[in-house]
Formats: sequence, structure tokens, C-alpha cells
Amino acid sequence: MKSLSKREHLLATSMIAGFTMLAGAGIAQAQEQTEETTEVSQIVVTGSRIARQDYKSASPIVTVDAQDIQATGSVTIDSLMNDLPQFTPSISSTSNNPSNGGQANLDLRSLSPKRTLVLVNGRRLVPSNSDGSADVNLIPAALIRSVETISGGASAAYGSDAIGGVANFILNDQFEGAQIDAQYGQTDRSDGTTQSYTLTVGGNFADDRGNAVLSINRSTRDLIFNSARDFAAVSGGSGTTPMGSVVFDSTNLPTEQSIRDYFGDQTLSLTGAFGFNNDGSMFSHAKALNFKPSEGIQYTGFYTPGSTYAFNTGALNYLSLPMERWNVYTSGKYKLNNNVEFYGDAMFNQYTASQELAATPAASTTGFRAPSTNPFIPTALKAFLDSRADPNASFQFNKRFTDLGGRHAEYDYSVYQLTGGVRGQVPHSSWTYDLYAQYGRVSNIETQTGNVSRSSVQTLLDAADGGASICE
Repeated sequence: MKSLSKREHLLATSMIAGFTMLAGAGIAQAQEQTEETTEVSQIVVTGSRIARQDYKSASPIVTVDAQDIQATGSVTIDSLMNDLPQFTPSISSTSNNPSNGGQANLDLRSLSPKRTLVLVNGRRLVPSNSDGSADVNLIPAALIRSVETISGGASAAYGSDAIGGVANFILNDQFEGAQIDAQYGQTDRSDGTTQSYTLTVGGNFADDRGNAVLSINRSTRDLIFNSARDFAAVSGGSGTTPMGSVVFDSTNLPTEQSIRDYFGDQTLSLTGAFGFNNDGSMFSHAKALNFKPSEGIQYTGFYTPGSTYAFNTGALNYLSLPMERWNVYTSGKYKLNNNVEFYGDAMFNQYTASQELAATPAASTTGFRAPSTNPFIPTALKAFLDSRADPNASFQFNKRFTDLGGRHAEYDYSVYQLTGGVRGQVPHSSWTYDLYAQYGRVSNIETQTGNVSRSSVQTLLDAADGGASICE
């Protein structure tokens, strides 16, 4: 073996020493990193029986956080949640027919809102309907930290009102400072203005053992009529017309020749509906034969020559419901010691909304029976009635009461909920406890106009003078 020279021996010694120093420094640095610890003041596990386990759970859980809510710019919470595939955007706060009175309910898997349970911090939200469904717009949007949604298996823990699933809204109970949120928007037609303004203030006290927060929100939405949009301006075709129509009884029909000669169509059915023009003449709904458009019959957008006549009921319906809402939420907590923490919250919500439907229709089972002796029967109809096997029998008379305007409903809701409780850890054990009590109340006043008293109209028709003396 060749021996190392003095120079090579020194070089090898230097390299060994260098490696030793680097290794020692690496070990010292590793030990220093190991000794460093990160202090965690509090670990919050959200939910009640729903664990915040998006990646390991027997049932799928979807979480939406505050950033997602803010990014959408939604004035109402339902407009955000309905974008998720689990939810069915059925009847919302903007629904006119069927109307929801301005409420916003969640519907998981199309099993209806009453089968979708809504929780706030793991506790049930006060229902706003008699069927037990909750209005999610009661929840203060400015304090929502996240929303956990479980769409399967929840009924085993919560019962039949969670067959569709559970939506658990987690609110921020450590808010500090002051925050102002303002939103304003319009459609591209410069209508349907929505506004929302929120003031939130809060902070810690008693050496951070307690926290209190207050959030006040004011939001509004302007109405939009169907007539303001081409896709909805002509909608809801109906055979019940403002000028009225007659449907002859199948067991007491006019002669076939009298009907077909009058309308000039030898294939016309005698059991269809026949309406009145303004000049007293009659037209057939089928094929719109002899129909005479006039100013007295409004919004006849469905009429096209040669087609079946239908009255346009949708023009004056609301496409988007007007809404005005106040929402107040406050909460507080105080940690007495490591085993006892008192907490409570209160929410109050007052809002009004309205609904507008087409004028009251009276047809089929809700129509009227008019006597053949009524003095206001026009000449053309009188000839048809006299040609029947029993000319003195009454006949079916249908009508839409546009003279009274649309059917309008005003909804005025007042909702509040109080919660108070104590939670903590059982001393000398790993058990935790949470004892709380809740009280909620909903007050709803509904005012309707534009409806018709069926008995009063029937009384007018049955009067010998057609009700002329009664109306004087």
C-alpha cells in the first residue's frame, strides 16, 4: 500500500474535521428545531354531531367558507347555497308563484325544505313555517365563518327532518374590531335594485376570557314584473278571460248546426269554451274563431289568428319579489375557568315581502251557474241557449275579474330566537358537556287584496234583474 504524503495527510484531516463540524451543526440545528414549539391558544371543533372531516367521513361533507360567500356578492344566503349541486333551487325568497312570502329555504336532494335541517353553531334554527322549515336569511351573513353540508345519513342522528341532509352554519364567536359591509347591484336593465348594509362590532374582554359581538343588517330588493322581460311577458296562458266565457253542459248542448253556422266551421266541437267580444258577439276559444281584439280585453298576448285563444295571465306577475329586511344578531361568551364557559346569543329579524298574481279566475268547479233568464245575456248566446233540449236550464259561466286588479298579498314577518348555555370539560376526564336552552317565536301577518266573494257574485247572477238593484 502506498503511504500518504504529509500534504495528503493534512488534506484528509481537514476534510474529516469539516464533515464533523457540518454534522455537528446539522444535529444542533435539528435539536433546536425539535425544541421549538408552537403555542395554540384554542382549538375549535365546529358542528354538533357533524364532524368537520371533509376528507374522512362516512357521509360526504361539503364546506363553504367566508371567502366563498364574499366572492359571490350575494345579498341573500340562499342564492349562494343554491349554486351547490346538492341543493335544489326550488322555492326561494324571489319566488312569486308559488310564493314563499319572501323566505329562503334550503332543499337538499329535492326532498323538500321540511326535510332539510338547518343548524347554527350546531343548534337548530327556529322554524319560520308551520311545516318546520327554516328561513336561512335569519342568519347574519357577515359573521358566517363556514357552512358545513352533509347530504346523507343525517336522519340517523337528527330524525325525519334531516332526511334530505343538514346545513350547519358556523358563526364567528371571536370577532374583534368593527366592520362595515355594503353591497349595491342592479340588473343589466337598470332595475331589480338590491342593497345590503351591515355594521358589525365586537371584541374580547376580561383578559380575553370573554367576547361579545353585535351585527345589524339592512337589506332591500326592488320588484320586477314579468312584463319587463321578453321571456316572461307572455306566459301563463289561460282560457279564463276577462270578458267571460261559456261552457255548455255535455248533457244539454245547443244544436250542432247553430254553433257551426255561427262560427263558419263545420268541425267545431260543441263542448269547448266560447267567449264574449266587447260588442256582445261570441268567439270560439278553439281556433280563435270570430275573436275581435279590443282595448277592453287587456294583455291578450297569446292570441294569434287561427290558434286556440288563451288569456295572458303572466304579464303583471312579479318576476322578482320586493323585500325589505332588518336583521339584528348579538352573542357573547365568558370563560369562567378551564371547565366552565357561559355563552348566549339572540337574533331578531323583521321583514316584509309581497306577491302579485293575475286577477282572480273563476272556472270549472269555482265557476258560476248563470240562469238562462239573466237580462244581461247577449243575443248570440241567447240563441244558443234556446236551441238546447232544455232551454230554461242554467249554464256554466267562467270569468277572470281583471276589474279588481291582481291578487296581491303582503307578508310581514317578525322572528326572534334566544339561546343560553354553559359548556366545558368534566374535571379529571376527557368528557365534555354542553347544556343549553333555546326559545324562538315567529309572527306572520298576511294581508290579501283582489280576491272575489264567490257567493256574492252568484247572488248577483241569480237576481231577476241581474243584480242591478243590489248594486245600486
